[in-house]
Amino acid sequence: MKGLSRLRLRTAAAAALARPPNCALTAVSVWVGALASGHPHATAGVAAAAAAAAAVAAAGNGLNDVLDLPADRVNRPDRPLPSGRLSPAAALVLSTGLGAAGLGTAFVVGLAPGAIAFAVAAGLALYNWWWKRLGLAGNLLVSLLAAATFPYGAVAAGGGGRWWVPAAFALVYHLGREILKGAEDVEGDRVHGARTLASLRGERAAERAAAALLAVTALAAPLPALLGIYGWGYLAPVVLLDVLLARTCRDLWRGSPSAGRQSRRLLPGMVLGLAAVVLGELVDRGG
Repeated sequence: MKGLSRLRLRTAAAAALARPPNCALTAVSVWVGALASGHPHATAGVAAAAAAAAAVAAAGNGLNDVLDLPADRVNRPDRPLPSGRLSPAAALVLSTGLGAAGLGTAFVVGLAPGAIAFAVAAGLALYNWWWKRLGLAGNLLVSLLAAATFPYGAVAAGGGGRWWVPAAFALVYHLGREILKGAEDVEGDRVHGARTLASLRGERAAERAAAALLAVTALAAPLPALLGIYGWGYLAPVVLLDVLLARTCRDLWRGSPSAGRQSRRLLPGMVLGLAAVVLGELVDRGG
């Protein structure tokens, strides 16, 4: 019984290392990119591409936790590695296996999806090993990698289409969120030597920079409907998204006590953004 209990604990720790909600969002984003391509999207190839992207994302998350262990002992002591529920060696083996499986699957789907997946995996490795310590440059790199899920999905489905709409919003949204995460993790980042905006200019400056980027996202979000790219059905989730962003921007700009851990509150905003594009494509796609 003790052996079975340990196995369950390690399995739970391994799952937590991968960050399932983030991996699920990655997979859904790939499908949204495929949907936006205008080609058939409910195919085995798209499903395999989505699974491959989720595996590569999980590998990047695991490598991040291995390399960020000193900082996570300060910022995230409940995570699997700093809490001792999983060893760094086991996490590295798991991440390597997931990365190899994800890349192999992406190349089975096609040469172009495989090349994009390889570029993303290389970017994640570069970010985790060194680039994240460069502050804004690291924030921009990881935001570009997040936005790449949409052209990757479009290519897996056949290429073309309107993938650039969700990709553009994802780039700005993730950039704001990454800057905000730097403000939340400033203490551990200083231990790790990361030159984030928060560690260089202070948490208030980082929170206001994040608020500005999120405000740009909120103001631009209705444009695809107003410009006729999508119909008015696209706007229903966008209204909810803008309410969420308005509240978040207000709290960040004022330095509200509730501003801490705002990056978690932005996760539902990603879901709303994806839902808006899905409705735009499936319900009332414009000219």
